[in-house]
Amino acid sequence: MPLVTPSLAQIQREALALRENATITGARDQAIALFKASDSATVADGLSTLEGALDEMIFGVLLGIAGNNPLNPEVVWSGHLPYTSHGLSVPGSRYADSPDRIYRSIPVNPDYSYEITGRRNPLYPSLDFSIEAIPPPSLWGQPTDSLQARDIEVAGDGTFTITADAGGAEGRKNHLQLAPGTTNILIRDTLSDWASQRPNGIRVAVTERVGEQPPKPAEIAERAASEIVATAQSTVAFLEQMVWNKPVNQLSAFQRTVEQGMPGGIFAASRFSVADDEALVITLDPLGAAYMGIQVSDLWMRSTVYDRHSTSLNNRQAIANEDGSFTLILSRKDPGYVNWLDAGNLGDGIVMVRWELLSGPVDVNSAIRQVRKIRLSDLDSHLAGTQKKVSPGERVNILEKRHQAYQFRLTE
Repeated sequence: MPLVTPSLAQIQREALALRENATITGARDQAIALFKASDSATVADGLSTLEGALDEMIFGVLLGIAGNNPLNPEVVWSGHLPYTSHGLSVPGSRYADSPDRIYRSIPVNPDYSYEITGRRNPLYPSLDFSIEAIPPPSLWGQPTDSLQARDIEVAGDGTFTITADAGGAEGRKNHLQLAPGTTNILIRDTLSDWASQRPNGIRVAVTERVGEQPPKPAEIAERAASEIVATAQSTVAFLEQMVWNKPVNQLSAFQRTVEQGMPGGIFAASRFSVADDEALVITLDPLGAAYMGIQVSDLWMRSTVYDRHSTSLNNRQAIANEDGSFTLILSRKDPGYVNWLDAGNLGDGIVMVRWELLSGPVDVNSAIRQVRKIRLSDLDSHLAGTQKKVSPGERVNILEKRHQAYQFRLTE
């Protein structure tokens, strides 16, 4: 099932129309005030990206609410770059996202029962997938129940069925409990190989419902406005705790819980600050994880443009050191080494790392081997021939292959 569908285009049109509603523009003004009063706005790169990041966040909220209701739900793709399809110019909806993820959501109500049917690609399945029950705000709500791929029984032909309702599993396999207040189901597919891996096909149907009262337009606008402000508040609080309350150009890792999404995975984040002639050299231990990914985002946690730029790398895309570790070079200018993490126009931003599909217990403290800021001119002596160099022409080829690999998200 393709990500871009006519039903999605209709939801996008309704989200764009709702964006102009006075209630929504008022919520946007409140969110701008919250962002401008935060630490990220004290940095030039934070201030310059503030409204662009906020507008993508708002569009992401609206995609989950406008024209889509729990009585007749559709599966909605969000967390994507801007694109044009079905005659519509679709804004970006990146927010706390990863370029290696396909994010989709389903609006739900615990008063109803749902059946989600999925199908793994028979030749090129996604590396991993998960399904979570999310309370408001939909872009930041802490999951109350979660099914990881390892928990889900998949038939021999790649199909699976998940039930979702207010009840507990009570012996049911592939069941997601919708706690009181749940408004969305979030679906993640992880792709470590963009050129071949494909997300699951997903469909949803309501199997039991109580009442037939679709939300009214005013109720939709009020709910969306409330979620916009709540998401802005949560963003500022998270950035204060995870980014501004820690030293710049440092990384420390921790293991995630159910409430933080992707339970059992390991996560690290830090603000980085580099000048034009500097690089942040980051060496990571993969910890035996089947997936490890590192990315650049702006100071509001919006991923930077990643289809034509190497603003993210995972353990399939980067080249490992001889001992299995990975050394990444974060800089604004191409350092001439293969594992370049492109900071683009950002001198100040956020770098995030994820380790997932761990084979067993690990020492979280060993995840970050070294983070060191040095001058670009000192890279050769620092790396001492340990990493492959690339010419400008080779870089063009690498980025062109990256762009081609990304295109399936829009064309299949």
